[in-house]
Amino acid sequence: PAFCLPGSIRFRTALAQGAKLSLQEVAVTHTDIAFLQYTGGTTGLSKGATLTHRNVIANMLQNDAWAGPTMRHEAEKGALVTVCALPLYHILALNACMLMGMRWGAMNVLIPNPRDMPGFVKELAKYRVNFFPGVNT
Repeated sequence: PAFCLPGSIRFRTALAQGAKLSLQEVAVTHTDIAFLQYTGGTTGLSKGATLTHRNVIANMLQNDAWAGPTMRHEAEKGALVTVCALPLYHILALNACMLMGMRWGAMNVLIPNPRDMPGFVKELAKYRVNFFPGVNT
């Protein structure tokens, strides 16, 4: 771009600088903060909710207990396909779409604008969808 933020580093420069560094392992425990997840603000202003690694893993195990047997059964028939039509900053998109999709080895179809119904339907028609999480609003 034609502008530059003071103190910023260009992406390619950061990659080149980082390539020269060695990975420093960091000790992580289940009580360490994994995410600062922002709420939807349904009761007022959006708030940051602190999620620990334990919180995230517990939620993944809950989701897997509920949907995992079906997803593993579906995987025996062929490739798993999940659909994510949620904003990626939403906790359900993070957990049910991204993390659970990776756990199950699924292909994740991202729908960037679910309000575009013709485009949404056109994209869905390309796949045999196994899992389509969503919110009730």
